Amino acid sequence: MPVLVNPKVCLDRAHCYAAAACPYGAFSHNVEAKTWEIDATICGDCPGPCLNFCDAYALRWGDNLFEIDLLKQQLAGTLTAEQIAEQRAAHVEEERARLEAEEHAVAAALVTITRENFQSEVLDAELPVLMDCWAAWCGPCKVFAPTFEDYAARHAGEVKCVKLNTDEQPAVARSLGITALPTLVLFYGGQIVDGAQGALSSQQLESWAASRLAVVQQMMGQAATAPGAKPANKAAAPPRPPAPAASNGPASNSQGAKKQAPKLYLP
Repeated sequence: MPVLVNPKVCLDRAHCYAAAACPYGAFSHNVEAKTWEIDATICGDCPGPCLNFCDAYALRWGDNLFEIDLLKQQLAGTLTAEQIAEQRAAHVEEERARLEAEEHAVAAALVTITRENFQSEVLDAELPVLMDCWAAWCGPCKVFAPTFEDYAARHAGEVKCVKLNTDEQPAVARSLGITALPTLVLFYGGQIVDGAQGALSSQQLESWAASRLAVVQQMMGQAATAPGAKPANKAAAPPRPPAPAASNGPASNSQGAKKQAPKLYLP
């Protein structure tokens, strides 16, 4: 946690026990100002052992650097309690708007799969492709959407995450044999690696994806070492892969979906 020194209370000793307790070396002695100072940007996630060693109780802490700045201005007398409250409220609103903008940006960055771009965006993709199959009427899909978007943001550049609205693209959904929503389908090299049904939790999604991506890594290694082999994502025609395997989490039945082995050829 970030910490600061109240210079009005600091005893200005040559040896500061609080400074000695700091594991990051954030303290420095300002001889001219007759006080100890802290570089709060170094504090990071430190639990603040220094707070237990200040005899004069001159140390103050804040939840973040913004709060530390407010404390500095309060101690210096440049801000009133009312002004601090106003700035804190404005900061909270700015953070909320920033987080919403980031979430919208992630959602907008997710490619929407259609019959027209399925070949180029999924089958011909160089990265592994993780597809979220969903529909507007599906309650579990709405629950799972933020989890999928968060995963997409954290694994950008490693996995290409896309979304398929099964109501708007029934031909694609039928070709993949989607029978429940939400359904995840992992592709690599024009083939289905595996699938999972249900609104997975973040931990379940991480665990499931990590184990399947390990298989993809093996496929990539085999493709690279095979003599005269073509890159997996340049296959002339997509094969007929197995149906996605069921996994944990609630799922809704997909209306009108046929229970048949999925084909990557679109009608």
